[in-house]
Amino acid sequence: MTKAEEFFSKLTEEIPSVKPGKMFGSLCMKTPNGKSSAMFWHENIVVKLQGESMKEAMSLAEKIKKEKNTHRLLPFRPPQNRH
Repeated sequence: MTKAEEFFSKLTEEIPSVKPGKMFGSLCMKTPNGKSSAMFWHENIVVKLQGESMKEAMSLAEKIKKEKNTHRLLPFRPPQNRH
């Protein structure tokens, strides 16, 4: 397991409302209704944002142009210190 996969797995364990799962053969976080809320794909974490969450994320990402597509690829960078 790569460091990025380990981080994704630990992150999944820390979020009380999700469980680990698989989607298209990749690691993912499953919500109580069985839907995927995030997935790990090619060393990236993929999420779908909508509404206020998307607006907030877009405001934090100055270099990303606004598009109709709500999916973004963010390269994995291990955190320096999480606590």
